[in-house]
Amino acid sequence: TCITPSAVCVELLVSSTLRLLLASIIIIIIIIVIIIIIIIIIIIIIILRFMKAYLFFLSLSLFFFSQNEFHGKEPCTSRGDVPDPSVSGDTVAEKLRDVYAKNALLRLHILKVKDHLVEFGGDHALVAKSLVSVKDHLQNHQVKVKALLQNVYPDVPLPPTPAPLQLTADHLYAKKKYGRCVIVALAHWLDGVLRVLEETNSVCHAQGARVQLV
Repeated sequence: TCITPSAVCVELLVSSTLRLLLASIIIIIIIIVIIIIIIIIIIIIIILRFMKAYLFFLSLSLFFFSQNEFHGKEPCTSRGDVPDPSVSGDTVAEKLRDVYAKNALLRLHILKVKDHLVEFGGDHALVAKSLVSVKDHLQNHQVKVKALLQNVYPDVPLPPTPAPLQLTADHLYAKKKYGRCVIVALAHWLDGVLRVLEETNSVCHAQGARVQLV
C-alpha cells in the first residue's frame, strides 16, 4: 500500500490504468466489428429474399411472354447464338461468379431481341417496350450480385465484361426464333439463379452463426 506519493506508485497506477483502458478499447472494437458483420449479413439476407421473390415473378412473366409472343413454333433444342442457360461452378462462389457473367451476357441478348422487335414494327414494337423493363431488372440484378460477391466472397474477382454479340440470325424467321430462344433461356437461367441464391442464403446463415459463437 502506498502511504505517501512516489514516482514508483504513480508509474504503477498509470500503467495499470492504461492496460485497463487498452483492454476496454479492444473489447469495444471487437463488439463493433461483430455488430457490423451481423448488420452486413442481415442486409445480404434481405437482398437475397427480395431477389428471390422478384426473380420468381420475372421468370413466370418471361415464360408466358415467350409463349404468347413467339408461339413456340419450334423447340430450342440447339442453342446457336443463344447462351447456355445453366449455372456452372462447383462452389457457391464460382456459381455466383457465373451468375454475374451470364447476367451481363443475357442482358446484351435481351437488348438485341428488343432491337429486332423494333425492327419488325407493328405490334412487335409495342412488345419491345416490355423488354426494356426486363433489361432494367437485369441491370439491377447485376448490381445486387456484385454486392453479394464483394461482401460474401471479397477475394473472388469479378468476371470480365462480355464482348459485343456476333449473331448468325440474319432473316426474319431466324431472328424470331432467336428471340424466343433467348427468352426461354433467360427463364431457365433464372430457375438456376434461384437455387444459387438458396445456397448463398445458407452460407450467410452459417457465417452469422459463426459470428454469434464468437
